[in-house]
Parts: sequence; C-alpha cells; structure tokens
Amino acid sequence: MTLNKMARHALIILALLLTATVFASAQRKNSRRIQIPLGQSTVVIKGVLRGPNDFTYIVHADKGQTLIATINVEGNGQASLLIEGPDNKRQTNDDGSDASDDFSIIVQKTGDYRIVVFPPDMTEKNDVARYTLEVTIR
Repeated sequence: MTLNKMARHALIILALLLTATVFASAQRKNSRRIQIPLGQSTVVIKGVLRGPNDFTYIVHADKGQTLIATINVEGNGQASLLIEGPDNKRQTNDDGSDASDDFSIIVQKTGDYRIVVFPPDMTEKNDVARYTLEVTIR
C-alpha cells in the first residue's frame, strides 16, 4: 500500500471515530442511567424539559419484574412518557397506549429500558416543564 493510500485510510478511520464520538456524546447529553438503591424498589427524580427537547432515563429490569413509571408536571407545563425495551420497541400499557402519564408493564425481556420524557409536539423553544418522575421496579 502506498503512503497516499495509507494516509487516506487513516483519515477515513479518524473521521469515523470523530463522528462516533460526537454521536455518543450527543446521546449522553440527553440521557441518564438511573439505579434503584439496594433494598428499595422506587426512585424519585426531579427534572426539567426545556423547549422541544426530550430526556431519556435508562434503567435495568429483569424478565418478570413490573416496571412502573409515573410523571407529574408542575403548573402549566406538559410532558408525557414512553418506554422502549431492550429491543428498541415501544412498550404499551394494558389499554394499548404507548404514551401516557403513567406506565405499568411486566418486563418481557431482561435488559435496559428507556423511559423517555417528552414534551407535546407544539412546544416552543422557551417553554419549560418541571416534572417529578417516579420509577418503581418490583
């Protein structure tokens, strides 16, 4: 392989690595792993949505456990929840809804579940929604 080809390959690899790093940091910016303390089944988190941005909480659950997530939004703010399983499929409540103020699902597959807190479609960039998220795994 000539020096020019090696340099081109090195630049391509470097560009791919930089792209992956930027994407990974963007993913982490709007997400947080939560862990339920040993001996407890519930964690309560306070958060704020600003503008049309959502926020994702990642929690591990085992097959057969019940995962419950409830959001309460202060004042005139608005936000809802959706849950995605380890296979990236949206989970549904017993009534078939896949977005709600509260969820209660029996975990079908062990792995990481993503609880996404999101604003309404028509949210403006200056809108703020302060919320309390309660997550229970039992």
